[in-house]
Amino acid sequence: MTRSRLKWLITVLVFVLAGASWMVNQFLIDRILLQEKEDVELWAKAIEFNNANVESDPQAALDFVSSELIIKERTRIPMLVVDEDGEIVASRFVSPEDQTPETVEKLRRLNPAIPIQIPAGLEDSTMTTQYVLYGESEYIQLVRFVPFLQLGFVLILLGIGWASYQSIMQSEQSNLWVGMAKEAAHQLGTPISGLYGWLALMKEDKSSAYVDEMSQDVDRLKHIAERFNKIGSTPERVPTSLKGELEYAMEYIKRRIPKKEASIQMEVDPNAQDAHFEAPINRELMQWAFENLMKNGLDASKEGGTFQMDIRLKPVKSGVQIEFKDYGSGIDKKDWKEVFRPGFSTKKRGWGLGLTLTKRIIEEYHNGSIFISESEKGKGTTFRVTLPCD
Repeated sequence: MTRSRLKWLITVLVFVLAGASWMVNQFLIDRILLQEKEDVELWAKAIEFNNANVESDPQAALDFVSSELIIKERTRIPMLVVDEDGEIVASRFVSPEDQTPETVEKLRRLNPAIPIQIPAGLEDSTMTTQYVLYGESEYIQLVRFVPFLQLGFVLILLGIGWASYQSIMQSEQSNLWVGMAKEAAHQLGTPISGLYGWLALMKEDKSSAYVDEMSQDVDRLKHIAERFNKIGSTPERVPTSLKGELEYAMEYIKRRIPKKEASIQMEVDPNAQDAHFEAPINRELMQWAFENLMKNGLDASKEGGTFQMDIRLKPVKSGVQIEFKDYGSGIDKKDWKEVFRPGFSTKKRGWGLGLTLTKRIIEEYHNGSIFISESEKGKGTTFRVTLPCD
């Protein structure tokens, strides 16, 4: 499951949870409003009863008490009337099969009993005490159940999110290892191809002029091996001129791209001194990061039709700022952060690992930052790198 699908799934579940909660709350509100309306109507009828001539029409009074207070089912609250021995005397909203000692105990635990005084007989003035036991209406039971329902939804949501997150992490780790292997093959392939070319030329011309080129490619292989050895460990950092490292990376890239078709230039702040561009870095890893950014920009520019890259270098308060601007097709703003994720690539060929490694080198190993500062469709993209000077 991809990140975008996970976001959509969580969003849908959140709306489902919110909708279910709203429906339950609305149902309870409607029932409570209905109960309040009935209570107001009862109060209004009581006013009428108090102002009526009870002596002239005693039957009307009896009808009011019987119909409105005794018979009418306003709220279905289970009730039992028991004597002092706990025997059931009367019931309301409790089915006959549920009129058991267990139900009596259950109602006793739910709410305090209400004592009432009942005459012992028609001609006996002695009063006996009985107790009204009552439970909860269906509305109260539903209200008690709602938090558990919401908690269940939340737990399901968290479970799906966690499972999806684990799936994404495993997928990204798989992409990382596969990409590392492909990146290693890609990195080693360029100098190896060069060695084969120099050897072929030497066989034809029997000239030693190509020995220096071969030596450089062999050194390149050594540097690549050192780069992979440093990934995963704490690299040693020493104060180094970032301007010099950029120039070195530019020369390497220029010698391996068609010179007539490509242009890669660096603009340095004229008001800054060379000392302003020094920062503690690991040369092998930083060279790797610079080359990845240059290759990425030139590849994007080639796709956009203008095989060009501009690099701007200037000191800032937080250290040294470097901008890599290409003139390619641009990147959608929704993908500005995604470009650093393992496996993400806008190119037909590629494993989407170069910018991931670059971000790790700059941010984790050098405490710097890298992000897309601007990008416009059809006009290119600018990556901004900031490295601290201490």
